[in-house]
Amino acid sequence: MISRHVSTEGTLRVEYELTPIGRRFKRVLDAIEEWGDEYIDYLKESRGEDRASAPRG
Repeated sequence: MISRHVSTEGTLRVEYELTPIGRRFKRVLDAIEEWGDEYIDYLKESRGEDRASAPRG
């Protein structure tokens, strides 16, 4: 799902990128994120909190 490439030319550098199957899985992660955002809204509404005032990570 993720490929890793280490470059030792000059400064050591490590690069990561999604493989084709990883890019397809991104849709699943996006759906989970959307659900999570909706669930946060639900929890805040049930507690009477305003989501806009809460810090986001």
